[in-house]
Amino acid sequence: MSKTPICESCLATGSLCAGCEARRASGEITEADVAVARKLYELGAQAGFDRAVERGGIIVIFTKEPSAVIGRGGRNVSALNAALGRKIKVVDGNANPHDRIAEILLPAKLLGINKVFKAGGEEYRVRIPKRDMPRLPTNLQVLNGLLTEILGKKTELKVE
Repeated sequence: MSKTPICESCLATGSLCAGCEARRASGEITEADVAVARKLYELGAQAGFDRAVERGGIIVIFTKEPSAVIGRGGRNVSALNAALGRKIKVVDGNANPHDRIAEILLPAKLLGINKVFKAGGEEYRVRIPKRDMPRLPTNLQVLNGLLTEILGKKTELKVE
């Protein structure tokens, strides 16, 4: 089995050990991490991931091997989608911020990302075309929160 945020014994038993429970209580791992890891284990997928971030009906899974998490013909992602009842996005954890944002926004196009320097610190301005608004995976507020959490900096989605 590949690396997941929780240990192999927790995957097999269905309950968290003391170590994994302490990590979950401290916020190091989330409920989304646990749910995704258990479902991948149930599917028998030889896929690991670094973390899963959940926001408003969408779960973004960061992994070093996206094709293994997606599965042949999208089988693993479809099963995750059905089991968890949320839209699943699989993103390469080694990618630069531009590529990560582009993968999250798919099928909408990304016009560009600007770094904005303000008195409060550096921010990102993510620009998308107005015609692609209906193609976004979720609404702008959820995407703003998701991108801010993922990038660790304030992010603003700008529709042009």
